[in-house]
Amino acid sequence: MSRTSLSLLSTTLFLCLIPGCSHQNPSGPATTIDLTPYDLESTGQEHLIAAINEIEYLAERGLNPAQSLPAIAKLTVDSVYIHGEVTPDGYGAVVTERHAYPKGLLLITLRRSYGKGGGRIVTETRHYISHESFRADDPQQTSVVEMYALSSDTIVTYVRKNGVLETYTFRLPVITHTDLGDPTLSRVVSRFGLAGQIVSETRDGNGALVQLRRNAGLSDGSIVTRTEYPDGSWRAIRTIGRVDGSIVREITTGS
Repeated sequence: MSRTSLSLLSTTLFLCLIPGCSHQNPSGPATTIDLTPYDLESTGQEHLIAAINEIEYLAERGLNPAQSLPAIAKLTVDSVYIHGEVTPDGYGAVVTERHAYPKGLLLITLRRSYGKGGGRIVTETRHYISHESFRADDPQQTSVVEMYALSSDTIVTYVRKNGVLETYTFRLPVITHTDLGDPTLSRVVSRFGLAGQIVSETRDGNGALVQLRRNAGLSDGSIVTRTEYPDGSWRAIRTIGRVDGSIVREITTGS
């Protein structure tokens, strides 16, 4: 069984740099729903990791490599659906809808991902714990993660969770370990900023490089993920959603 843990070497600095940044709960009636069993993202690191994982899922595993996809495509037996759309601000976005049963409890997760100018990437997430709340679009938790990398190794992440805005600055890599017993199958993933891109570097348990991914958003909503391999080969995938529900991918390879 795999075991994933967050490295204690990662550090998070919380900065109130934006007007409205607050630790206070948003105004309105208090909720009585206990979301603890669902293991939803709660820290800045968890929101960052979930957003990066979503972007790389779309590029590497989420879609058939065809240039254009149907409006709604069922991808796996785990009930994952995906389609394209255009946001009210005009960004071409990709939307995933996941139906899962963590710990035997229904959890529906809707994520909308798109790029912005300056390499920024946005992932909007809505969690529902019943079919009724999903149909009524009454999520139990919402979050908007906007992340970008500085010219150095720093990742800046804005998280608006249930209406409360927080800003996190990651000056050291955010690292996760997946121990599968065999070092050649185990994985250590380090996430950091580099030259204005958000990078995920994956190594095995022996420290050998498996792959390196560079992620960046474009001003039309596109997200570009470039994957580099130890043999010097690489693949760049540009993904964008369309207003008719389709998703377009452009794939470039080299060595």
